[in-house]
Formats: sequence, C-alpha cells, structure tokens
Amino acid sequence: MTDEKAMLRQQLDADEVQWEAVAGTGGEIEFGRVSDQSGRSFYLLRGRNGDVLVFTESEWGAWLRGVRDGEFDLPGSAGV
Repeated sequence: MTDEKAMLRQQLDADEVQWEAVAGTGGEIEFGRVSDQSGRSFYLLRGRNGDVLVFTESEWGAWLRGVRDGEFDLPGSAGV
C-alpha cells in the first residue's frame, strides 16, 4: 500500500492547527483544519500515537456523513 498523501503531509504545518478533541474519545483523537501554501483547506485527524490522517474537504464531508449514518459503528453499539 502506498501513502498517496505523504508529500502533502510534509507540506502542511500541523503546528499551526488548532486541534479539537473528537467527542466521545476521551481526548485520544483530535481534528483540525489547515491550509496549504496555495490556500486549499485540509482536515487533519490525529490519534494519541501522533499519526496524522489528511482529508481533502470532499473526503472529510464523506467521512462525516459516514459517521452520522452509523457506517463505522461497532456491532451492538448505540452509535454517536
């Protein structure tokens, strides 16, 4: 598997992100928004281990819709 966003991740300045805790994660997962040098916005999601996932605006929207629709709920969970 290749990391198609490795170069992009290096170009984005995660130190400029105002990280916010994701509700229900006990602060273990955070998200934030950052722009690249050309002004395009990206959403970042990071876990307690420091790994950062990069989402374009359309990817972030699709991910949020999936969360709201229960796509990622564990079997038997009540959802969010």
